[in-house]
This record gives sequence, C-alpha cells and structure tokens, in this order.
Amino acid sequence: GMTVKVDGSNPVISATTDTSGKFTLANVPFGTYTLVFEKSGFGTFKKSDVEHTNTGSSTFITDAPSLGKESTAQVTNLEVVVTGNNVKIAITTNPAGNNSNTRYVRYFLATDSNVSSENYTFNSANLVSKINPFETTITRDNLVNAGFTSGQTVYVKAYGDSFWSNDYDDKNLARKIFPNLNKTSANSVSFIVP
Repeated sequence: GMTVKVDGSNPVISATTDTSGKFTLANVPFGTYTLVFEKSGFGTFKKSDVEHTNTGSSTFITDAPSLGKESTAQVTNLEVVVTGNNVKIAITTNPAGNNSNTRYVRYFLATDSNVSSENYTFNSANLVSKINPFETTITRDNLVNAGFTSGQTVYVKAYGDSFWSNDYDDKNLARKIFPNLNKTSANSVSFIVP
C-alpha cells in the first residue's frame, strides 16, 4: 500500500505497491530521477539518482525501502547541564519510554537559536529511551569533532523518532531529512561548549 512516484513528474507518474512490495511505474521517459516512497502515517523516503536508460528492458529497483511509522512520542521537556568537559542532555517524552514500551529520540545541534530538524549543524543517532527522562552525554571532544568550538553557544532541540527511521540525504537541500519525527517538541535550550 505504499505510493511510489517519480518526483516532479507532470502528469504524475505513480504506482502503489502490492502485498509483496512490488510496483511498476509505466511510461517513464529515459532519464535520471528521484523516486518518492510514501504512505500515510509512515513518513516519506526519497531515492535519488535512479537511472532509467534504454537497455531494452525494464529498470529494476532492487533496494526499495521499508517505511517506518511516524513517531507518536512527543518531547515534553528538554534540559541541558554542563559538568566539566561533558554536556548532559535530558529528554522527557510522552508517552514515557520503559523496558516494555521503548521510545526513540533524536536531537539536533546548531549555533542558531532556531535549531530544528531542518536547521542544524549536527544530528544524533536514533537513541533508545527506556527511562524518563532519557539522558545522554556529549563530550567536548564530540562537540569539537562536530564543528563547534569551546566557549561557543550551542542550541539543542529533540524530537520523538521511530524505531525504523526513513532518513535520507536530500541533494537539493544539502542535508539529511528525518520524515518519522514527531514535530511536537519542547523548546530548544542552549549551553556553552566547555
């Protein structure tokens, strides 16, 4: 039930996957395309640089994605404490994560107070939260390796994420996109890089 379409096609060239995940996009002119995979409640994934050339047969897409659900976890509180050379980030979610109901979170860093999942310098991995608040530590060395400098003000924002993240690199925006995030989130907070 996933929709697959050729990005920017006019008229729209699209298809819906069958129960095996197979699909056929008909009447696609030869060229290089971005394919968009989407399903309501599951986020979006884009696959760039798909070449459809005149080889005398169909172009096969062998690595179509499995889409993860959009996160239901909302970040309700975000706190940062600097101790020595370490920055501890505490992320509270609703619903809370626990051993039987794992939640996932992801945070973003930038020197801009409008940090977000669209405006960032650094993004964390998808982190597993089994306790509320979930705490993670970044060292000064981690921050320097991410491009920040000691004494600089850095802002952090966190979001609920999905177990299966459909993140992809968007060449046009020159950044990674995270379509499974729950955009309901606590305000960003700042800290000074130790």
